[in-house]
Amino acid sequence: MTDVTDRPAAPGPTANTTCYLCGSDQADVAFVDQGIALRRCTSCRHVYSSWSQPDDYDGYWDQGVSAADIDFWDDAHRAVFDQFVDHHLPGPSGRLVDIGCGLGYFVATMERRKPGWQVDGYELAPGAVTFAHEANGLTQQVHLGRIEDSGIEPGSVDVVTLWDVIEHLPRPQPLLEHLRTLLRPDGFVFVQTPSWPFQITRARLLRLLDRSRDDQRNHLYAKDHVNQFSRASLDRLALDCGFARPTYDVLKPVLAVDGARGAVAVQAKLALYRATRATWALSGHRIMANPTLFATLRPA
Repeated sequence: MTDVTDRPAAPGPTANTTCYLCGSDQADVAFVDQGIALRRCTSCRHVYSSWSQPDDYDGYWDQGVSAADIDFWDDAHRAVFDQFVDHHLPGPSGRLVDIGCGLGYFVATMERRKPGWQVDGYELAPGAVTFAHEANGLTQQVHLGRIEDSGIEPGSVDVVTLWDVIEHLPRPQPLLEHLRTLLRPDGFVFVQTPSWPFQITRARLLRLLDRSRDDQRNHLYAKDHVNQFSRASLDRLALDCGFARPTYDVLKPVLAVDGARGAVAVQAKLALYRATRATWALSGHRIMANPTLFATLRPA
């Protein structure tokens, strides 16, 4: 997978200074990560990167797929993939579309767990699609290209999933608006994305513990995660795109920390999951302390 930390910083004239959510150019600097300013919009409070990312970036996995990539996207994701299937897809049949399906491991999970479902994955990175075809045998299920160009008929899809996708998109609104048209009346879009309140707290703690106070270090993937969502900003995005206010859940974590899967790190993430899930339940679904947002979007 292409290491985004190796991309050169965008020169000043091309740096983004406009909020992707409300369009305002008024913002404060919330954090500097890899030398890139993360800006907090003073109008809507959404946080976005000043890094300029193409709308349809397809360079992931240009350098090939490593054993660490496979371990992270397969083994480390199995628990959350299985839990999502158990909790959100009770029916024996239906139609699911996975956007930004990467190497195809969630599509493969669906093939294994829900053989009665029609499943299609769409991915922009040619290297990832080649891997999904050749290594995972998903030649009929994983497609290279945009969902907007797929020809899928409106009102024909039960579930759309976006696993770690919308934070990469400078302007996710057109995609979400299109996905809404594809849903059946009782269909939904499921979004997984990092939770800004947790991630900024973690980043500030790591910066505090780093005696060098080096703002070139990568804590928040500012060259990759160009939108940093909180529940409030994800709610606004959903409402702006014709969805009702999202509902949220706390699902199991990806069992890796910064790509590493040491036993201590995995147990720490599981302990955090149990604590945040209990807090979510005991607070009547008001306090979300989880590192990740798991949101269900249904048309308004």
